[in-house]
Parts: sequence; C-alpha cells; structure tokens
Amino acid sequence: MWAQIINVILGLWIMASPDLLGFADPTAADNNHIVGPLIVTFAFTALWEATRSVGKWNLALGAWLLIAPWILSFEDRSALINDMVIGAIVVALSFIKGKITQHFGGGWSALFKNNPEHVEKARELS
Repeated sequence: MWAQIINVILGLWIMASPDLLGFADPTAADNNHIVGPLIVTFAFTALWEATRSVGKWNLALGAWLLIAPWILSFEDRSALINDMVIGAIVVALSFIKGKITQHFGGGWSALFKNNPEHVEKARELS
C-alpha cells in the first residue's frame, strides 16, 4: 500500500513538474500532463485489495517515462532528468506487491469456469 501512495505522489509531481521546473519544451510538458494523471489513477485504484492488480499498469507508464525523452526528443535537460528519475522510481515501486488477505471471487477468469471458487464458497456458507 505504501508503494501505491508514493506512486500517487509521484504522479502528482509529474503533472506539476512542467510548471514548477519551467519546462521550455511543450512536448515534454504535454507528455507529463498525460502520463501523470494516469499514474495517479492506477496507483489510487490499487490502494484497495480488490483492485490491487491495477497498480501493475504503472509499470508500463514508468517505462514510458524512461524512454519518452528519446522518442519525443525532449529539448529540455530538466525534463529529461525529471522523467528518467521519476520513471525509474515508478517502475521499481510497481514491482512491490501489496498484501492481499481476502478472496474476491476469482476475477474475470471465474466467468469461464464450470464451478468457480467463489460459487463453491457461497454454497458452503449457505
């Protein structure tokens, strides 16, 4: 859970950094204004046990922050360093798994099973 909270803060930083650091490159600023809210959304959603797996999407966004300066040809050195550092941290925090103590019905794969685990547990309880 703590890793997702840090990712929320990093996503907010990514959104604010173009203005706070004074990015001269509008492409870098636009990139951060798009990626930042996505990082916040996935990290915030992953705070709860039932949706913990959503946090894995930040792995791709962190990787994008690592390669975006070269693909988008950032002209601003502060934008390049900022995105590289934050991207590396987001990637590292995406590998930290939160503790899951409850069972939540088996996910989407349960729809395609003949006797899903959550149906069996419901029968046992009734």
